[in-house]
Amino acid sequence: MSSSSLLPGAWRLSWIITAMAALGLALALAASTLTPVAAQATDDVVVIEVLGNRADLLSDGNALVEVTVPADADAADLVMALDGTVVTDAFAVRDNGRYMGVVEGLPLGESVLTATLPSGHGARITLTNHPRGGPVFSGPQIQPWTCLDGAVDEQCNRETTYTFEYQSTAGGGFQSYDPDNPPGDVATTTTTEGEEVPYIVRREDGAMNRDSYAIAVLWDPAQPDYEPWAPQAGWNGRMVIVHGQSCDTAYGQIDALDVMNDALLSQGFAVVSHVLNHSGHNCNPVVQAEAMIMVKEHFTENYGEIRWTIGTGCSGGALAQYWTANAYPEGIYEGITASCSFPDAGSS
Repeated sequence: MSSSSLLPGAWRLSWIITAMAALGLALALAASTLTPVAAQATDDVVVIEVLGNRADLLSDGNALVEVTVPADADAADLVMALDGTVVTDAFAVRDNGRYMGVVEGLPLGESVLTATLPSGHGARITLTNHPRGGPVFSGPQIQPWTCLDGAVDEQCNRETTYTFEYQSTAGGGFQSYDPDNPPGDVATTTTTEGEEVPYIVRREDGAMNRDSYAIAVLWDPAQPDYEPWAPQAGWNGRMVIVHGQSCDTAYGQIDALDVMNDALLSQGFAVVSHVLNHSGHNCNPVVQAEAMIMVKEHFTENYGEIRWTIGTGCSGGALAQYWTANAYPEGIYEGITASCSFPDAGSS
């Protein structure tokens, strides 16, 4: 074969390498860190910290916030204000001893949250809110894009639904559970933390970033609902994100991947899927990372702070974990469980 016949292939390889290098640079710039960072305190006496996400990457108009004060001050004396409007009623010293609250109704763009003690000492932080339908940092969204039935706007937002399933003492897999007419054969399960709880799972289904997500977690309807500062005993503080497989690009919303995983749920793990993390539906690592931080923020604001986030998936699901963990080394995963890996998406 002549050397000239190799030029087109060599050119393609050069183009792929250049494109991958450019993508790597973009990922590095976008992902300097996704770890929540505390605000600089005035006179170093009060600190405001946004939990669950970075303060400039918030979405859906909410933020879980903790404020700490020096030992000689009382957090209950703080006055909290959002753009000058007092929001102190959203905060309290919780049963865990921490001064926490969920700030709701954030407008799109920047807002300033302040915390002030009677002494005049305090702190402030800028909160930047993005639409529930995205984007947060990925840039212009792919078009065209079609929504599933039930969407209420062009961003495919729809009503969030909640359903319950349980495991019976007689076996047979997950079955529908009615909290208003509970069955008498509910099994129990013991979590990794040694908590024995009814084996009842609540599943949340909704849309964010124009696509579907699902959350499954042990939930006892007889107990108080989850609060971000007081989660139920059935959740072990860990989240597993399901990644799917393959590598492709779609142009519309689909249903979330299955999250009813007995092996994980029975141990107390929260199992989460955002379908943009399914590489066969969306093979864009920047959008995958964006979807993950959005669903993790939502989870934290409604269920509690996540101790560990673990990825799982085979083939294209392994790719999603590798390139996300590589490009965003802080703030998304604490561990991955990739399987049936292959070298890369481009050459295969």
